[in-house]
Amino acid sequence: MSEIARAAGLQQSSLYYWFARKELILQAVVAVNRCPLEFIERIGAGSGSPALKLYRLIRFDTAQLCESPCDVLEVSALAMRQPEAFPEYWHDRQRLHDWVVSLVRAGMDEGIFVAVDPDLTALGLLSLDEGMQHWMRHSAEHRPGGTTSFGYPAFGGDQAAEYTASTMLRALLRRPEELAELQAEAAGFDDRPSGGYARVIR
Repeated sequence: MSEIARAAGLQQSSLYYWFARKELILQAVVAVNRCPLEFIERIGAGSGSPALKLYRLIRFDTAQLCESPCDVLEVSALAMRQPEAFPEYWHDRQRLHDWVVSLVRAGMDEGIFVAVDPDLTALGLLSLDEGMQHWMRHSAEHRPGGTTSFGYPAFGGDQAAEYTASTMLRALLRRPEELAELQAEAAGFDDRPSGGYARVIR
């Protein structure tokens, strides 16, 4: 708390006036920033196939997670240990999961996607974008001269977003060769708020 107060230019007592403990600060961040859910509401009523909507959502969610000030896996671990302190986090996560499930089911019903378990697929899709964010955030530790012997090339949020969306949709499409057409269609949408991906957490 002292480090947070110092970074914010406050006395520690002033910070405690607003937040009794650091978990409440994180809870406030999670409650305020609901970018994927707002994105869903924006594209949900629009035209486009379930595949296009799912591609855009995964691309957007991955990119905005990569720009987030927090590691979503660390937030999830904390929320798991203190579920009573993070009810909105789990409520929002359920809404996001359910929407992905509905898109997967719609894609199967329309014959666009192969037959899969929608719930397991939604879990896999969201896990991949969270994992990409985690490894991007810690990439400095895995570059030459870093703190570990495991290394990999650096990558950016936009690169991670396109890779994650393309990989997952290719696996779902009944006709994988249609991915290029889907990518071209998605490229026509600027899903980045104010010309840049939102620096927020789900």
